[in-house]
Amino acid sequence: MKFIKNLFEKKSAKIAAVCLGALVLTALIFAVNGLFSGNGNSGGKLTNGDGIFDDGRENEDKKNDPPETDGGGGGWHVIDDGDGKKLVVDDGGNIVASTENGDKIEVNGNKITITDSDGNKKTVNAGKNVNVFAPVTTPPKTSETAPKIPETDVKPTNPFVTISLNGGKPEADGGNVEIKGGEVKITAPGDYVVTGEITSGSLVVDAGENGAVNITLKGAAVANPSGAAFDVVSAGAVTLISEAGTVNRLSGSAPEKACIYSNVPLTISGSGKLHVTENTEHAISARDSLLITGADISVTAKNQGIRSRNACIVNNSTVYAKCGGKGIRASNSQFGHITVNNSALTLETGKDALHASGNLTFQDGACTSVTGGGHTAGKTDITAKGLKAGLGISVTGGVFSLDCADDGLRSEDGITVNGGNFTIFSGDDGFRADNFVTVTGAAVRIGESYIGFRSRDITLTSSDIQVKASFRTVEYKGSFSAEPEIFIP
Repeated sequence: MKFIKNLFEKKSAKIAAVCLGALVLTALIFAVNGLFSGNGNSGGKLTNGDGIFDDGRENEDKKNDPPETDGGGGGWHVIDDGDGKKLVVDDGGNIVASTENGDKIEVNGNKITITDSDGNKKTVNAGKNVNVFAPVTTPPKTSETAPKIPETDVKPTNPFVTISLNGGKPEADGGNVEIKGGEVKITAPGDYVVTGEITSGSLVVDAGENGAVNITLKGAAVANPSGAAFDVVSAGAVTLISEAGTVNRLSGSAPEKACIYSNVPLTISGSGKLHVTENTEHAISARDSLLITGADISVTAKNQGIRSRNACIVNNSTVYAKCGGKGIRASNSQFGHITVNNSALTLETGKDALHASGNLTFQDGACTSVTGGGHTAGKTDITAKGLKAGLGISVTGGVFSLDCADDGLRSEDGITVNGGNFTIFSGDDGFRADNFVTVTGAAVRIGESYIGFRSRDITLTSSDIQVKASFRTVEYKGSFSAEPEIFIP
């Protein structure tokens, strides 16, 4: 049996303490008012001791971006990695424990018990619900380049039922499938394969409260002009797979819902292309947790692109989103964390590209975004930031190209960056946090901004930071240090 330490323990003790404090004492975030004062800097090089003054915009975010009140439960997840091992993952995307081959894992309410081959037991208390996800592809090693999609996909392991849409006359070669007009309803756990096209219909999962439903799209196209194309009413968990080498299309018009809509934990995987179009609301919406792994997804939506109530985890995937609202959103203030690992994101959004009500964690991969029409569009009352978090933002590696009408990175707690490459054009601030901004070993170029770095405490340890700001290069109230220095073009 091998237990993996929480990812927070990989950071320094100081950063781990700050992140843990942000999760437990969220209320302290909002006690920080009227921060940021000092003197200005208009050119040359900025080193320790230079300061700036407050421009009176402390409460601007809270005034112009009222919080969403999407409630709901939380929970940890047990994920089968596809090689006989299981991972225990918390709502922040952190791996809490893992098993070796031969170990047994039992879920009882909010407790997870792992028994090794010698009969030794280890119990982990999740504190809330435990969701059991269907098997997923094991993530490859990370790198600082744009990720490659895994060549292997999740395959149904049990005998499966094939559903042929037949241009509007659906048929199924097995049981537990109800067909009424263009609606195809899956009524029991199991493995299903969907082929063919339908221009006025939907796939519905209503399989009870227990058991996993795995649905493989194999060159399928489903359009629903009056609702969701893929609607999960009930199941223990659902996995939607795009088979390798196929192109699959889902299109919907679902007011107050989404083209892909799920009431239960949802996994989207598979290297086949998945195109999702929503004409009235969100493209993908999960009322619980959402796991995107080894996927190639393109979404277009009138409102938000990809949305979850609880944790949204994106692993080893390619995601393109063009939408009028936010690109990727996790809305629950307690469990709404976004974790992106080794993935390539391209987001063209009317509002924030990435917005987590909790923590936002990004490791390796790439993120290219244009928000609110870009930095030349002019700042408005609409929040149109690159990366935004109600708690902390943590970035390790990765390549970022952010063209934002609003801030590039915005946290209501702190921003921690270790490595990576940032190119930011902002209609407001480049980096902005209520409590601290710490940048170590990263290459940062802020091509346009109002204020380059803005926070109470700012620590910059990098040999390659360039800032162009129309008002101030940095703005702080507490402490500031830059080693060796910031270059101001």
